[in-house]
Amino acid sequence: MKKILLSALVSFLFFSTSVAQTTEETFPQLYKQGGSVVGIVFSVKQAQQIDRDRELLELLKTLTSELETNKVASLEVINSQKQTIEAKDDQIKLLEGEILDYKLDIKTRDSLENNLESDVKLCDEQSKKKDQIISNKNDEIKKLKGHRLLLGSTTLLFLVVSIIF
Repeated sequence: MKKILLSALVSFLFFSTSVAQTTEETFPQLYKQGGSVVGIVFSVKQAQQIDRDRELLELLKTLTSELETNKVASLEVINSQKQTIEAKDDQIKLLEGEILDYKLDIKTRDSLENNLESDVKLCDEQSKKKDQIISNKNDEIKKLKGHRLLLGSTTLLFLVVSIIF
């Protein structure tokens, strides 16, 4: 009896696996009515897989639209950042131009300062020369006054002497 049960059990398992394999292999099938195809018949496992695939497809479509929205938002942010960077670049160029102008102003003022310093030195030298010339002229005037006094006295003395004699 054990052998019969064992052989029946082995036969049942063999039959059920062969049926399972044949049913998997025979689906999907076209459902025909009156010679025309009305639909497609799937196994339960295949129908569940198709349902999961459809749900995944819907999720992927939703994800794709969200990614597209995020992409557009990212592009808007990137564009606004590019505009900000361009504006800052323009400001930097303006400031660099102002720096160059300031440097040129500083060089011009340094040159003017050097010119003024050399002018002051020239003025000081001319003032010293003028003072020397004035001093020399004053000495000459003193000499001439002395000569004039001597000449005037001599002339007066000569006149007095000539009148007396």
